[in-house]
Amino acid sequence: MATPKRLIGRYELADLVAESPGTTLWRASDPVLNRAVAVRLIAASDPRREELRATARAAAIVDDRRIVHVLDVIDTPDGGLAVVTEWITGRNLAEVARELVTAEAATEICLDVARALQSAHKAGIAHGRILPSSVIICDTGPRIRGLGIDAVLFGIWPEVAPARADLHGVGAVLHAMLTGRWPGEVPGQREPGEVDGLPVSSTSAGMRLTPARLVAGVPRLLDEFVACSLVDAAPPRGRNAYPDLATAIAALSVAVRTTRPSPPLPQRTVHPHQRSRRLGAMALALVGSVLLAGVGWLLMATGPAASKQVASPGNGRAVLFAPVVTKIAVPTVSAAGNTLPIVGISEFNPFGHSAESTDPVTRAVDADPASAWHTATYVTTTLDGKAGVGLLLDLGISRSVSAVDLVLVGNGTDLQLLASTSIPTDPSTMNLVLKVAGAGAQIELRAPTPVTARYLVVWLTKLPVAAQGYGGGIAEIAVHG
Repeated sequence: MATPKRLIGRYELADLVAESPGTTLWRASDPVLNRAVAVRLIAASDPRREELRATARAAAIVDDRRIVHVLDVIDTPDGGLAVVTEWITGRNLAEVARELVTAEAATEICLDVARALQSAHKAGIAHGRILPSSVIICDTGPRIRGLGIDAVLFGIWPEVAPARADLHGVGAVLHAMLTGRWPGEVPGQREPGEVDGLPVSSTSAGMRLTPARLVAGVPRLLDEFVACSLVDAAPPRGRNAYPDLATAIAALSVAVRTTRPSPPLPQRTVHPHQRSRRLGAMALALVGSVLLAGVGWLLMATGPAASKQVASPGNGRAVLFAPVVTKIAVPTVSAAGNTLPIVGISEFNPFGHSAESTDPVTRAVDADPASAWHTATYVTTTLDGKAGVGLLLDLGISRSVSAVDLVLVGNGTDLQLLASTSIPTDPSTMNLVLKVAGAGAQIELRAPTPVTARYLVVWLTKLPVAAQGYGGGIAEIAVHG
């Protein structure tokens, strides 16, 4: 005699996957759409029932492929509740973290997790309990399951605000991928000292050890990212814990570029007559370097000042902004006759936690439009909530500026030209010369009337579409008097 099928609505329960007090998880099938689904059941008498219903409905509106979707919420015949979600196949984070994972792969997975959680936050819901079993690594990338639902059923982890718990969870994911350990005990685990099969990482004086103190070869920016994300780790000196996911994503977008190996340079055949010309050029360069050394002290004296603490607009957060200034030899008279010398250039990134780009800033003033200084890649066109980023130009002394010519990366950049007679640390303290929306690849910024300034900032506030998100940059800058 055939065993009768157990139906919840139109869904046929097949296998019991997990069971905990008051709730069970089943693999089931949807005969109408001919697909496998997951069904979470909770009893009618369970006090979490209505909160689970509201949370499941909130999770259902999150439209992100990296989030396991809620498909249905059903009242069962016995008065209980069933939450139906996608059934996905893959390996959970613990299985992957136990293997040898490259820093690049670990960072890419963490960035996907962070961006997925940010999508959920924008829709008004947090996950609240990111554990290794929450992240499933599929062929198409990581998928996050249990959005909001796991926190209702099993409690928020760690015990902070749900959005802050998600930020901690992002740092925990990267920590686990880099070390094979989970940063923190989680109540209710079957084995003490383990979380979903991963050993718990160590602490020292009550603070969580970051990956670089547990394993060798961890890139500095990744170690700092973990330290600024976890609630029980100490950020490096001069750094603060990330206030939100947008800030963390911006920092991780920079860090991921440092983990990618640079492509090898193509081999070139040098003919004898080319070799002789190169030797001559090297000799001239050597003479030039000796001459420039004589004026080096003068260029250093005119550069931007040392680090200053400034406040990020709108959140009162102190950040350390210390531009690393690259000095440039003062050019001779230009062909146009009115090009002003740029004697120093640096990133202007007062609201970033680390360097914006690994590109040399001199690419923006090397008279080669094919080379450029690029921003980091962001998930949104508005720099994931960061006020802006740009390049700071030092003209050596205060000069009358009438125009700035730019060659930009991409089409559709929003930018501002800012000016100051003293070294700036905050864009809000500078004079706004011009504001442009949707700039093309080449643009001339002509001031209505000449302005007197020693320092100029080309400040990018909205970025065009890039290969994996949004990113821009500056290929060439020329300043005219």
